[in-house]
Amino acid sequence: MRAIHSFHVLIAALALTGAARADEPVASDVTFKGHGDLVLHGTLLLPPGASAEHPAPAVLLLPGSGPTDRDGNQRPAIITDLLRQIAERLAKEGVASLRFDKRAVLRYAAHWPKDMAAIADYFAWPPFVGDASAAFVYLRDHEATDAARVAILGHSEGGLLALNVAYDLADEPNPPAGLILCGTAGRTLDIVLREQISRQVDRSGISDEARSKYLGALEEAIAEVRDKGELTASVPPTLRTLFNPSTVKLLHAYFTVDPLTLSARVRGPAIVINGEHDAQISAERDAPRLKEALEKREGGWPVELVIAPRTSHNLKPAETMDSPGFTGPVTNEIMEAIVKWTRARLIQTR
Repeated sequence: MRAIHSFHVLIAALALTGAARADEPVASDVTFKGHGDLVLHGTLLLPPGASAEHPAPAVLLLPGSGPTDRDGNQRPAIITDLLRQIAERLAKEGVASLRFDKRAVLRYAAHWPKDMAAIADYFAWPPFVGDASAAFVYLRDHEATDAARVAILGHSEGGLLALNVAYDLADEPNPPAGLILCGTAGRTLDIVLREQISRQVDRSGISDEARSKYLGALEEAIAEVRDKGELTASVPPTLRTLFNPSTVKLLHAYFTVDPLTLSARVRGPAIVINGEHDAQISAERDAPRLKEALEKREGGWPVELVIAPRTSHNLKPAETMDSPGFTGPVTNEIMEAIVKWTRARLIQTR
C-alpha cells in the first residue's frame, strides 16, 4: 500500500510540474532563409497556451544598426538586452515575438564575401530589408501566431527597416498589423549623421580652423555618397570606419531612403516612441515629424507619440544627454507604452 501511495504522490507531483511549465513562455531557437537564401538564426518566444488552435498576436523585433544580435547586443562591447527584455515582457502579456541575429553578426562570418565590392553588396540596404521581410513572413505564417495580428517593433535603424517592410508588404493580404517605432529618425540619415558628428566636434575643443576643415570633409563625403553612390573624396582617418568602400552602398540608402515617404504608404496603427535624452535621434526634430507623416495617411489609422523622460536612445535610464544609457531595464515609461499599445491594437482587437 505504501508503494502505491508513493506512486500516486509521484504522479501528482509530475502533473503539477507539467502544469507549471505550461504557464511559462516557450523559447525556441529557429532558422529561416533571408535575402539570398542566407540562413538566419533567431529566437521565437511563444506565450503560454499559444498553438494552432489558439494562435497568439505577435511582434517582430528589429534591432538597430551594426552587428547587433537577437537580444539587441553588440558583444562584447555593448550589452543592452533591449530586445530580450521587450520580448519577455510581451510574452507575459500573451504576445509572441521573433528576434534574430543580423547578417553582420560574427556567427555568419563564414558567409561573408572576401571581395570588397561583394562585401558592399552583402551589407547593402536591400539585403537587410529582405532579411526583415523574411522574418516577418516567418512569424506571420507560423501556426501558433494569428496572421492578422502581427506587428513590427523597430529600434533605431530597425524602425526604418520596419517602415520599409510595411511599405513593401502593404498590398499583401496580411501586411504588418501595426508599427512600434522606437528611436526612429523622421529625417534622412545624412541630416541626422551631420548633427551627431557636428555635436561631437563642437565638444572636442579643437580650433575653429580644424573644425571647419573636418566638417567640410564630412560634408563632401556625405554629398558624394548621397548624390553619386560612390566615395572618392579624401576622408579624415577618424571617419574612415564609417566612410569606406564596404559601407558606401548602405550609406547611400541611409542618405536617400526617406522615412516620411515610406510612412505615406504603410497601413495600420502606429506608435512613435523616443527618449527625452536620446543623443542620436532627436525627440524634438525627428519623433514629431514621423508622427505627423503617419497621421497624414489615408485611412485614418491612429498614431501615438510618447517621449519618455530621462531615457536614452537605447530606451534605458539616462539622467542627461551625456549619460551612457546602455544598461539596466528598459524604462518603465517605454515598456508600459509598448504594453498598452499591444493590448489595444493586437490583444483586444480579436
